[in-house]
Amino acid sequence: MSGIGHIGELQVIEEFAKKHKFEIYLPMKDKGIDFIGVHNNSSVQVQVKTSKFQKSKYYWMDLYKNKMIYSENTFYVFVLYVLPRRKMMGKSKNFLVIPSLDLKEYIENKYIVSKKNDDNCLNIFIYPLLDEKKWIYKNKDCELDLTRYWNNFDLIKNLTSDTPTRRDFLEELIIAKIKGSAIRKNMFLRKLTNINLDYHTLDYEIVIDRLIRDGALKENDGFISYKDSEDLTKLFVEHNGDTGIWTSKA
Repeated sequence: MSGIGHIGELQVIEEFAKKHKFEIYLPMKDKGIDFIGVHNNSSVQVQVKTSKFQKSKYYWMDLYKNKMIYSENTFYVFVLYVLPRRKMMGKSKNFLVIPSLDLKEYIENKYIVSKKNDDNCLNIFIYPLLDEKKWIYKNKDCELDLTRYWNNFDLIKNLTSDTPTRRDFLEELIIAKIKGSAIRKNMFLRKLTNINLDYHTLDYEIVIDRLIRDGALKENDGFISYKDSEDLTKLFVEHNGDTGIWTSKA
C-alpha cells in the first residue's frame, strides 16, 4: 500500500472506531477488503481508496472489476485527501461512503465507465464543484453526482440498526405507488422525485430497472406496472390517448 493509501485507510478506521463506535478487525490478507467493522452485532466490509487533489482539478482512483466485491454489507469509501491544516469544501476530511450495490448498478448501467482499451479498469475521476458544494464523477461523456455520499456514514449506521435499508424502502415505495395501475415510466419517475424525499431521479430509476429485471415490475411500450396487474396499456391508450399518465381498473 502507498503512503497516501495507508493514511487514507487510517483516517477511515478512526472515523468508524471513534465517531461511530465500530469495533475494527483487519483481515490477514487483503482480498478486496481493507477492514471489517462490527456494531450492534452486525458487520460491514470496507474497501478504502485514497487520492490527493490532482492538477488542482480532480481526485483520481482506480477500481478493477475483477476485484470488486458486491453485497449489502460491503462499502467503498473514497478518501478525498486534504493536506494537514487545510480544508476542501470547508472540511478537513472528506469521504464518499458508497454502498457496493450502488456502485454495481452504476457500472452495469454505464454511469461509470471503463478505461479505454482496458474494460477491467475503472478510472474514477471526482471533481469538486466548490461554489455548489458538490462532488461529481466525470469520465468521457458520463457524469454522476456523488454528493449524497459525502461523509454520509448514516448509510452504514442504518445497515447495522433495525431500520429498513434505503434499497428496501425504495422498492416498497415504488411497488406501493404502482400496484393496480399502469404508468408511463418517465412520468412515474417525475412523480416519485416530486415526493420530496432525499432521493434523486437516478436512485428511483436504478431501483425500477432492477425490479423490472427481477420480474417484480413489467414494462411494455413505455408503461410500467406491477407483475400481477392486468396489462392495461392498450385500454389506457384507447380511453386516454398517448398523452395521459395513469390508468387503472377503478
